[in-house]
Amino acid sequence: MAQLHQGESRYMFAQAMGGGAERERIALIQNTSDAHTIRYLNAVGVGEGWACLDVGAGGGSIARWFSERVGPSGHVVATDRETDALGHLDAPNVEVICHDILADALPHQAFDLVHARFVLLHLPERDKALTRMVSAVRPGGWVVVGDFDLRAVAPARPSDIFTRVWAAFLATVSNAGADIGYGERIPGALEEQGLVDVQASGERAYCPGGSTGSQLCATSIESLRGPMLATDLVSDHDIDALLHLLTDPAFAWRTGTVWTGWGRKPESAQ
Repeated sequence: MAQLHQGESRYMFAQAMGGGAERERIALIQNTSDAHTIRYLNAVGVGEGWACLDVGAGGGSIARWFSERVGPSGHVVATDRETDALGHLDAPNVEVICHDILADALPHQAFDLVHARFVLLHLPERDKALTRMVSAVRPGGWVVVGDFDLRAVAPARPSDIFTRVWAAFLATVSNAGADIGYGERIPGALEEQGLVDVQASGERAYCPGGSTGSQLCATSIESLRGPMLATDLVSDHDIDALLHLLTDPAFAWRTGTVWTGWGRKPESAQ
C-alpha cells in the first residue's frame, strides 16, 4: 500500500478540543450513531475478505466492526489526523494511519469499501475529499458516507435560549467552512462522482434532557464556547443556561437529520 503522510488539520473540533474532552465527545457520537451506520454497512454487504478504509475513524468503533466483519482474510485501514484514540485497534487485520484526507494521497483502487462519517460536512473542500475517496475504491466497490443536516435541530417546545444558542453554534461552524445542510446533499454528491445504485436514508431523534443525545449536544456546544462567544450572538450566561437545560428531563429537543448515503463504483470505471 502506498505510504500516507500527515497533512494540515482541517477538523474544527480537533482544533478546539483535545485529550479527554474530545474522547468523551467521540464516545458519545459512537453511542448515538453506530447502530445507524452499521445498518447501512450491512446493506451493502460488507463481508469476509473485504478491504475497507475508514476515513476520519475517530474512536475506532466502526473500524473495529469492519475488522470483525472482514475476518483474517480481509484488511482494514483506519485513518485520522489524530490517532491516539485508535490505539486499541490492535487486531492483525487493522492498520492505523495518521492521515489528512485533503492533504495526503490515498492508494488508487485499493479498497472494496471506503467509509466516512461526520467528516465531509466540516471540510470546505469536501468535494475534493470525496473524489479522493472514490478514487480509492475498486470498480464494483462501495462508498458509504454519513453526515448531518443540522438545519432541522429544534426544541420540542418553544425555547428562546435553545434557539439563540443553537443559532450561534450554526454560525460558528458555518464561519469555519462547514456545510450545515450537507447530509441532505450526500446522494447528489455521490451521483456527481459517477457512482451508481445510489441510495440514502435519514433519521432524526427526540432527545430529553439528560439523554445521551443531549450530552453530545452539550459537549459539542461547550467545545466551541470560545468561537461562539466571538460571534457576539450569545453570552457565557446564555451558553450556561442551555447546558443546564440539556440536563433537565422535562426539556426535550429534536436532532438534525443524520443521513447515510451509499453508491457503487461502476465495474467499467478506470
